[in-house]
Parts: sequence; C-alpha cells; structure tokens
Amino acid sequence: MVLAHVIELSNSAQHLDLEDCYMECEGLQRLIPILHRCQELRLSRNNLGDSGVKLLSVALRNPDCKIQELHLCEVGLSDSCVEDLASALGKNQSLTDLYLDSNTFTDQSSATLSSLIRSCKSLMVIELRWNEFSPDVKRLLKSLQAFRVGLIVTV
Repeated sequence: MVLAHVIELSNSAQHLDLEDCYMECEGLQRLIPILHRCQELRLSRNNLGDSGVKLLSVALRNPDCKIQELHLCEVGLSDSCVEDLASALGKNQSLTDLYLDSNTFTDQSSATLSSLIRSCKSLMVIELRWNEFSPDVKRLLKSLQAFRVGLIVTV
C-alpha cells in the first residue's frame, strides 16, 4: 500500500522492479491503479498466475499506459491467460518489449500468441524461451520476425 501511494504521487515511474519479492495477486491488485504510469515493469518470479494477467490487463488497457517494457518471466502463466493478454495488448500503444520466458505456454496458445505479435504494433521484442512449445511451433513463432522490420521473437 505504501508503494502504491508513493507512485501515485508522481506522474510516472521510470522503473519498477518487483522481481522475486513474493508478490501474489493481492499485492498486484493494490498496485493496479498506478502500474500504467511505469515505463519498465518487472514482475518476474512472483506467484501471479493467470489471474495476475487479468489484473495487469487493466493497466495495459489504460489509454494513458506508459509501460514500454514488461517482464513476466516465471510467474506461472498458462495457455488460459493468453487471450486476456492478447486482448489487452491489441489496444496498447506503448509496449515495445515483452518477456514471457519460463512459463507453461504450449502449442495450444500459438495462434493467439501469433495474433498478439501481429496486433501489438509497437511490440519490437518478445521472448518466449523455456515454455512448452513443439519444434514446429517454435519455428512458426520465430518466423513472425518477418512480419515487422526490427521485430525480434526469441523462442
């Protein structure tokens, strides 16, 4: 609550690094009203799960969202949250770098992830390493780099 109040007093926060701080959805929920003000948001290695992405989608959909770099590595995400993430990022104009390494995404989410990569026009880097994709899906996702000049897809 103290962190939310401090950030609320400023118009933006350059970097908010909450990696490895044992945060769960309840803690994230308290920060949702102000997270859209951060330019770099690091939430990796927390127990957020799919419900955490639902909460975070509120910040990503905010028309004033300033998040450019989002780290969600090893936070317990599964195929179930990819639709929410893709929907939120389809409207986002600020995100350039998205890190989703070490979650449990499978081939089932590949079509939605492909759509996310195509629809998020500002996205230039997406990392999906150490998920549960087959070699064919890895090749498919990697091939999306040709979709936009400068786009980097790491699988």
